[in-house]
Amino acid sequence: MKKYEIVGIENALIDILVKSSDEEIEKLGLKKGVMQLVESDEQKKLLASLENSNAEYELGGSTANALRGAAVLGAKTLYSSALGNDKWKDIFRKRLAELNIADRTVIKEGQTGSCAVLVTPDAERTMNTYLGACRLYSREDLPVSDIESCSIFFSTGYVWDMPNQIDAIEEAVRLAKASGALFALDIADPFVVSRNGERFKEMAVSGLIDILFANADEAKMLTGKEGDQAAAELHKNIPLVAVKVGSKGSFVAYKGKIEQVGIFPTEPVDSTGAGDMYAGGFLFGLAKGCDPETCAKIGSFLAADNISRIGVRLSSDIRDKIVKAIPEIKGIIV
Repeated sequence: MKKYEIVGIENALIDILVKSSDEEIEKLGLKKGVMQLVESDEQKKLLASLENSNAEYELGGSTANALRGAAVLGAKTLYSSALGNDKWKDIFRKRLAELNIADRTVIKEGQTGSCAVLVTPDAERTMNTYLGACRLYSREDLPVSDIESCSIFFSTGYVWDMPNQIDAIEEAVRLAKASGALFALDIADPFVVSRNGERFKEMAVSGLIDILFANADEAKMLTGKEGDQAAAELHKNIPLVAVKVGSKGSFVAYKGKIEQVGIFPTEPVDSTGAGDMYAGGFLFGLAKGCDPETCAKIGSFLAADNISRIGVRLSSDIRDKIVKAIPEIKGIIV
Protein backbone atom coordinates (compact mmCIF):
# COMPACT_ATOMS: atom_id res chain seq x y z
CA MET A 1 0.00 0.00 0.00
CA LYS A 2 1.51 3.32 -1.11
CA LYS A 3 1.27 6.36 1.18
CA TYR A 4 -0.10 8.61 -1.57
CA GLU A 5 -2.33 7.73 -4.49
CA ILE A 6 -1.28 10.72 -6.59
CA VAL A 7 1.78 12.96 -6.25
CA GLY A 8 2.04 15.99 -8.53
CA ILE A 9 4.77 18.50 -9.31
CA GLU A 10 4.37 21.52 -11.56
CA ASN A 11 4.11 25.31 -11.71
CA ALA A 12 2.38 26.84 -8.67
CA LEU A 13 0.26 29.85 -9.59
CA ILE A 14 -2.32 32.03 -7.89
CA ASP A 15 -5.34 32.50 -10.16
CA ILE A 16 -6.85 35.99 -10.12
CA LEU A 17 -10.36 35.61 -11.54
CA VAL A 18 -12.14 38.62 -12.99
CA LYS A 19 -15.42 38.98 -14.89
CA SER A 20 -14.70 41.13 -17.93
CA SER A 21 -16.08 42.25 -21.29
CA ASP A 22 -14.86 42.34 -24.88
CA GLU A 23 -14.44 46.11 -24.55
CA GLU A 24 -12.28 45.79 -21.45
CA ILE A 25 -10.15 43.09 -23.06
CA GLU A 26 -9.52 45.39 -26.02
CA LYS A 27 -8.81 48.39 -23.78
CA LEU A 28 -6.19 46.41 -21.88
CA GLY A 29 -4.52 45.49 -25.16
CA LEU A 30 -5.03 41.76 -24.67
CA LYS A 31 -5.83 39.15 -27.32
CA LYS A 32 -9.11 37.52 -26.39
CA GLY A 33 -9.10 33.80 -25.69
CA VAL A 34 -5.33 33.49 -25.55
CA MET A 35 -2.95 32.59 -22.72
CA GLN A 36 0.20 34.64 -22.92
CA LEU A 37 3.30 34.57 -20.75
CA VAL A 38 4.37 37.95 -19.40
CA GLU A 39 7.17 39.37 -17.28
CA SER A 40 6.90 40.74 -13.76
CA ASP A 41 6.41 44.42 -14.58
CA GLU A 42 3.71 43.73 -17.17
CA GLN A 43 1.81 41.49 -14.74
CA LYS A 44 2.07 44.06 -11.94
CA LYS A 45 0.61 46.70 -14.26
CA LEU A 46 -2.31 44.46 -15.26
CA LEU A 47 -3.08 43.44 -11.67
CA ALA A 48 -3.02 47.09 -10.58
CA SER A 49 -5.65 47.86 -13.24
CA LEU A 50 -7.84 45.04 -11.88
CA GLU A 51 -7.68 46.05 -8.21
CA ASN A 52 -11.25 47.40 -8.20
CA SER A 53 -12.72 44.56 -10.26
CA ASN A 54 -13.98 42.31 -7.44
CA ALA A 55 -11.30 39.77 -8.27
CA GLU A 56 -11.38 36.33 -6.67
CA TYR A 57 -8.22 34.44 -5.73
CA GLU A 58 -7.75 30.70 -6.05
CA LEU A 59 -5.15 27.95 -6.13
CA GLY A 60 -3.84 27.66 -9.68
CA GLY A 61 -1.58 25.78 -12.06
CA SER A 62 -2.73 22.75 -14.05
CA THR A 63 -1.40 20.06 -11.74
CA ALA A 64 -2.73 21.77 -8.61
CA ASN A 65 -6.13 22.00 -10.33
CA ALA A 66 -6.10 18.30 -11.21
CA LEU A 67 -5.06 17.27 -7.71
CA ARG A 68 -7.86 19.41 -6.32
CA GLY A 69 -10.42 17.44 -8.30
CA ALA A 70 -8.98 14.12 -7.16
CA ALA A 71 -8.67 15.26 -3.53
CA VAL A 72 -12.24 16.54 -3.34
CA LEU A 73 -13.44 13.07 -4.31
CA GLY A 74 -11.26 11.50 -1.62
CA ALA A 75 -7.89 10.63 -3.15
CA LYS A 76 -4.72 10.88 -1.04
CA THR A 77 -2.69 13.51 -2.88
CA LEU A 78 0.53 15.50 -2.49
CA TYR A 79 1.77 18.59 -4.31
CA SER A 80 5.21 20.15 -4.72
CA SER A 81 6.36 23.34 -6.44
CA ALA A 82 8.15 26.62 -5.64
CA LEU A 83 6.42 29.70 -4.22
CA GLY A 84 7.76 33.23 -3.79
CA ASN A 85 8.39 34.83 -0.42
CA ASP A 86 5.28 37.01 -0.56
CA LYS A 87 1.62 37.16 0.51
CA TRP A 88 0.53 34.80 -2.28
CA LYS A 89 2.41 31.87 -0.76
CA ASP A 90 0.18 32.01 2.32
CA ILE A 91 -3.00 31.94 0.23
CA PHE A 92 -1.68 29.03 -1.82
CA ARG A 93 -0.63 26.98 1.21
CA LYS A 94 -3.86 27.71 3.03
CA ARG A 95 -5.87 26.34 0.11
CA LEU A 96 -3.74 23.19 -0.06
CA ALA A 97 -4.51 22.58 3.62
CA GLU A 98 -8.23 23.26 3.14
CA LEU A 99 -8.32 20.76 0.28
CA ASN A 100 -6.40 18.14 2.28
CA ILE A 101 -3.57 18.06 -0.27
CA ALA A 102 -0.25 17.31 1.42
CA ASP A 103 2.04 20.34 1.00
CA ARG A 104 5.65 19.97 -0.11
CA THR A 105 6.05 23.44 -1.59
CA VAL A 106 9.35 25.28 -1.13
CA ILE A 107 9.97 29.01 -0.78
CA LYS A 108 12.25 30.94 -3.15
CA GLU A 109 13.13 34.61 -3.34
CA GLY A 110 10.92 36.55 -5.72
CA GLN A 111 7.22 36.59 -6.58
CA THR A 112 4.83 33.69 -6.54
CA GLY A 113 3.58 32.92 -10.03
CA SER A 114 0.19 34.34 -10.96
CA CYS A 115 -2.40 33.98 -13.69
CA ALA A 116 -4.87 36.79 -14.36
CA VAL A 117 -7.98 35.14 -15.83
CA LEU A 118 -10.43 37.52 -17.50
CA VAL A 119 -13.73 35.80 -18.29
CA THR A 120 -16.19 37.31 -20.78
CA PRO A 121 -19.97 36.56 -20.86
CA ASP A 122 -19.44 33.99 -23.66
CA ALA A 123 -17.38 31.88 -21.20
CA GLU A 124 -14.14 32.63 -23.07
CA ARG A 125 -11.06 33.16 -20.93
CA THR A 126 -8.14 35.47 -21.62
CA MET A 127 -5.10 34.81 -19.47
CA ASN A 128 -1.90 36.65 -18.61
CA THR A 129 0.51 34.35 -16.81
CA TYR A 130 3.64 35.31 -14.90
CA LEU A 131 5.46 32.13 -13.87
CA GLY A 132 7.59 33.71 -11.16
CA ALA A 133 9.21 31.60 -8.45
CA CYS A 134 8.03 28.23 -9.76
CA ARG A 135 10.70 28.43 -12.46
CA LEU A 136 13.36 28.17 -9.72
CA TYR A 137 12.29 24.65 -8.73
CA SER A 138 15.25 22.26 -8.87
CA ARG A 139 16.25 18.65 -8.23
CA GLU A 140 17.21 19.55 -4.65
CA ASP A 141 13.58 20.51 -3.97
CA LEU A 142 12.12 17.10 -4.86
CA PRO A 143 10.22 15.30 -2.07
CA VAL A 144 12.07 12.09 -2.87
CA SER A 145 10.52 9.79 -0.26
CA ASP A 146 7.01 10.98 -1.18
CA ILE A 147 7.59 10.35 -4.88
CA GLU A 148 8.81 6.87 -4.02
CA SER A 149 5.67 6.33 -1.93
CA CYS A 150 3.00 7.06 -4.55
CA SER A 151 0.93 4.98 -6.94
CA ILE A 152 0.70 7.63 -9.66
CA PHE A 153 3.13 10.48 -10.37
CA PHE A 154 1.51 13.28 -12.36
CA SER A 155 2.68 16.40 -14.12
CA THR A 156 2.06 18.43 -17.26
CA GLY A 157 4.08 19.70 -20.18
CA TYR A 158 4.19 23.19 -18.68
CA VAL A 159 7.01 22.20 -16.31
CA TRP A 160 9.38 21.30 -19.16
CA ASP A 161 10.59 24.89 -19.19
CA MET A 162 13.83 25.96 -17.48
CA PRO A 163 16.84 23.59 -17.47
CA ASN A 164 16.63 23.23 -13.67
CA GLN A 165 12.91 22.37 -13.89
CA ILE A 166 13.50 19.83 -16.64
CA ASP A 167 16.28 18.22 -14.61
CA ALA A 168 14.02 18.06 -11.56
CA ILE A 169 10.94 16.67 -13.30
CA GLU A 170 12.84 14.05 -15.26
CA GLU A 171 14.55 12.90 -12.06
CA ALA A 172 11.12 12.74 -10.39
CA VAL A 173 9.84 10.57 -13.24
CA ARG A 174 12.86 8.29 -12.85
CA LEU A 175 12.30 7.96 -9.10
CA ALA A 176 8.60 7.27 -9.55
CA LYS A 177 9.09 4.62 -12.21
CA ALA A 178 11.88 2.93 -10.22
CA SER A 179 9.53 2.60 -7.26
CA GLY A 180 6.78 1.02 -9.38
CA ALA A 181 4.57 4.08 -9.78
CA LEU A 182 2.77 4.97 -12.99
CA PHE A 183 3.72 8.22 -14.72
CA ALA A 184 0.81 10.28 -16.03
CA LEU A 185 1.46 13.27 -18.28
CA ASP A 186 -0.99 15.90 -19.49
CA ILE A 187 0.40 17.71 -22.54
CA ALA A 188 -1.59 20.76 -21.35
CA ASP A 189 -1.18 23.16 -24.29
CA PRO A 190 -0.38 23.06 -28.02
CA PHE A 191 2.60 25.39 -27.55
CA VAL A 192 4.12 22.75 -25.26
CA VAL A 193 4.13 20.33 -28.20
CA SER A 194 5.85 22.88 -30.42
CA ARG A 195 8.59 23.26 -27.80
CA ASN A 196 8.94 19.73 -26.40
CA GLY A 197 7.03 17.38 -28.67
CA GLU A 198 10.10 15.44 -29.75
CA ARG A 199 11.18 14.91 -26.15
CA PHE A 200 7.74 13.56 -25.24
CA LYS A 201 7.84 11.20 -28.21
CA GLU A 202 11.21 9.90 -27.00
CA MET A 203 9.80 9.36 -23.52
CA ALA A 204 6.83 7.48 -24.95
CA VAL A 205 8.98 5.20 -27.10
CA SER A 206 11.26 4.46 -24.14
CA GLY A 207 8.28 3.39 -22.02
CA LEU A 208 8.41 6.23 -19.49
CA ILE A 209 4.86 7.48 -20.07
CA ASP A 210 2.10 5.18 -18.79
CA ILE A 211 -0.87 7.54 -19.09
CA LEU A 212 -1.21 10.45 -21.51
CA PHE A 213 -3.84 13.18 -21.69
CA ALA A 214 -4.05 15.37 -24.80
CA ASN A 215 -6.68 17.52 -26.43
CA ALA A 216 -7.54 17.24 -30.12
CA ASP A 217 -5.04 19.88 -31.25
CA GLU A 218 -2.18 18.48 -29.19
CA ALA A 219 -2.86 14.94 -30.34
CA LYS A 220 -2.90 16.04 -33.99
CA MET A 221 0.40 17.88 -33.57
CA LEU A 222 1.98 14.77 -32.06
CA THR A 223 0.61 12.28 -34.58
CA GLY A 224 -0.68 14.11 -37.65
CA LYS A 225 -4.00 12.36 -37.05
CA GLU A 226 -7.33 13.22 -35.44
CA GLY A 227 -9.71 11.80 -32.86
CA ASP A 228 -9.72 8.05 -32.47
CA GLN A 229 -6.93 7.64 -35.01
CA ALA A 230 -4.70 9.97 -32.99
CA ALA A 231 -5.53 8.01 -29.84
CA ALA A 232 -4.66 4.76 -31.61
CA GLU A 233 -1.35 6.15 -32.84
CA LEU A 234 -0.35 7.37 -29.37
CA HIS A 235 -1.45 4.05 -27.87
CA LYS A 236 1.22 2.24 -29.89
CA ASN A 237 3.77 3.38 -27.28
CA ILE A 238 1.62 4.43 -24.32
CA PRO A 239 -0.55 1.91 -22.41
CA LEU A 240 -3.39 4.34 -21.61
CA VAL A 241 -4.31 7.38 -23.69
CA ALA A 242 -7.17 9.85 -23.39
CA VAL A 243 -7.71 12.31 -26.25
CA LYS A 244 -10.24 15.00 -25.40
CA VAL A 245 -12.36 16.17 -28.33
CA GLY A 246 -14.59 18.88 -26.83
CA SER A 247 -18.32 18.35 -27.15
CA LYS A 248 -17.70 14.86 -28.56
CA GLY A 249 -16.19 13.74 -25.26
CA SER A 250 -12.96 11.77 -25.31
CA PHE A 251 -11.38 8.77 -26.99
CA VAL A 252 -9.78 6.38 -24.52
CA ALA A 253 -7.26 3.87 -25.87
CA TYR A 254 -6.08 0.90 -23.78
CA LYS A 255 -5.36 -2.80 -24.22
CA GLY A 256 -5.56 -2.45 -27.99
CA LYS A 257 -9.05 -0.96 -28.13
CA ILE A 258 -10.56 2.51 -28.33
CA GLU A 259 -13.72 3.66 -26.58
CA GLN A 260 -15.53 6.97 -27.02
CA VAL A 261 -16.90 8.43 -23.78
CA GLY A 262 -19.40 11.28 -24.02
CA ILE A 263 -19.76 14.47 -22.02
CA PHE A 264 -22.24 15.49 -19.33
CA PRO A 265 -24.20 18.45 -20.78
CA THR A 266 -24.06 21.73 -18.87
CA GLU A 267 -24.38 25.47 -19.44
CA PRO A 268 -20.80 26.74 -19.80
CA VAL A 269 -19.78 29.82 -17.84
CA ASP A 270 -15.98 29.55 -17.81
CA SER A 271 -13.89 26.89 -19.51
CA THR A 272 -10.84 27.49 -17.29
CA GLY A 273 -9.48 24.23 -15.88
CA ALA A 274 -11.83 21.85 -17.69
CA GLY A 275 -8.96 19.71 -18.95
CA ASP A 276 -7.30 19.76 -15.54
CA MET A 277 -10.46 18.52 -13.86
CA TYR A 278 -10.83 15.81 -16.47
CA ALA A 279 -7.32 14.58 -15.62
CA GLY A 280 -7.98 14.80 -11.88
CA GLY A 281 -11.20 12.82 -12.10
CA PHE A 282 -9.65 10.27 -14.43
CA LEU A 283 -6.66 9.71 -12.13
CA PHE A 284 -8.94 9.46 -9.09
CA GLY A 285 -10.82 6.65 -10.79
CA LEU A 286 -7.62 4.93 -11.83
CA ALA A 287 -6.19 5.14 -8.31
CA LYS A 288 -9.38 3.52 -7.00
CA GLY A 289 -9.24 0.65 -9.49
CA CYS A 290 -11.86 1.78 -12.01
CA ASP A 291 -11.70 0.71 -15.66
CA PRO A 292 -10.56 3.44 -18.10
CA GLU A 293 -14.05 4.15 -19.44
CA THR A 294 -15.37 4.80 -15.95
CA CYS A 295 -12.31 6.96 -15.27
CA ALA A 296 -13.18 9.02 -18.34
CA LYS A 297 -16.77 9.41 -17.11
CA ILE A 298 -15.53 10.70 -13.75
CA GLY A 299 -13.20 13.14 -15.50
CA SER A 300 -15.96 14.32 -17.84
CA PHE A 301 -18.35 14.90 -14.94
CA LEU A 302 -15.83 17.00 -13.01
CA ALA A 303 -15.05 19.00 -16.15
CA ALA A 304 -18.74 19.67 -16.78
CA ASP A 305 -19.36 20.73 -13.19
CA ASN A 306 -16.30 22.97 -13.25
CA ILE A 307 -17.22 24.91 -16.39
CA SER A 308 -20.68 25.72 -15.01
CA ARG A 309 -19.14 28.44 -12.77
CA ILE A 310 -16.37 31.01 -12.94
CA GLY A 311 -12.93 29.79 -11.97
CA VAL A 312 -11.63 26.30 -11.30
CA ARG A 313 -14.16 25.12 -8.75
CA LEU A 314 -16.50 22.25 -8.06
CA SER A 315 -19.95 22.14 -6.48
CA SER A 316 -19.97 21.84 -2.70
CA ASP A 317 -22.08 18.68 -3.08
CA ILE A 318 -19.99 17.25 -5.93
CA ARG A 319 -19.72 13.81 -4.27
CA ASP A 320 -23.48 13.38 -4.10
CA LYS A 321 -23.92 14.65 -7.66
CA ILE A 322 -21.29 12.38 -9.19
CA VAL A 323 -22.63 9.25 -7.50
CA LYS A 324 -26.10 10.01 -8.91
CA ALA A 325 -24.65 10.55 -12.36
CA ILE A 326 -22.28 7.55 -12.27
CA PRO A 327 -23.85 5.02 -9.85
CA GLU A 328 -21.15 2.41 -10.38
CA ILE A 329 -18.62 4.49 -8.43
CA LYS A 330 -20.72 4.72 -5.27
CA GLY A 331 -18.46 2.30 -3.43
CA ILE A 332 -15.30 4.37 -3.96
CA ILE A 333 -16.68 7.76 -2.92
CA VAL A 334 -16.32 7.83 0.86
